[in-house]
Amino acid sequence: MTLSLSSTNNDTACLLISGELDQTVLVHDYWSTLADKDKQELVGEGNLKIDLAQVARADTAGLAWLINVVKDAKVNKVNVSFANVPDKLLNLAQLSGANTILTR
Repeated sequence: MTLSLSSTNNDTACLLISGELDQTVLVHDYWSTLADKDKQELVGEGNLKIDLAQVARADTAGLAWLINVVKDAKVNKVNVSFANVPDKLLNLAQLSGANTILTR
């Protein structure tokens, strides 16, 4: 899994996730891996768009990881939205009762 965080000019940061979003690559929650500078930028922008267009595969651990990103962002007053959510991940979220979190 590769994570790429960038800023846009409309007060929204974009997190592009590529590769596999599953239990074999997920070790830490996202917020704890961010540098203090990146945390401050996210809080300052107030919005984070997570782009999942390049996710090849995701499992329940990946879904839990995304839920934790949303939870940690909310605690820090950062709104999270998702783009390009794969159908399989949406189905998994629906089966898990987390479909309201992963909206397109």
